[in-house]
Amino acid sequence: LGLSKTDYSDRNRLQHVKELKGSFISNVSCGNTHSAAVSDDGRLFLWGGSNSSQLGFGQFSDSREYCCPIPTQLTIPSCKGIIRVSCGFSH
Repeated sequence: LGLSKTDYSDRNRLQHVKELKGSFISNVSCGNTHSAAVSDDGRLFLWGGSNSSQLGFGQFSDSREYCCPIPTQLTIPSCKGIIRVSCGFSH
């Protein structure tokens, strides 16, 4: 998860995440089925499961489990920059 839209296989070694290439990641947090990363310039990237809307991309009307397989930037219009992120079991 986080490496491509089709490859969900486990890895035994650290992997470069090409969607984050060129970004210096200053903070990372992992939840039960989702992860988040903050870049040094205040951008927030999220990926993983979102059956409880924990990625912040909204809810789905059919209540299906949503999965965002690659890091995707979440823009919060009223926010000038993110400093830290903390993921929990379903938040």
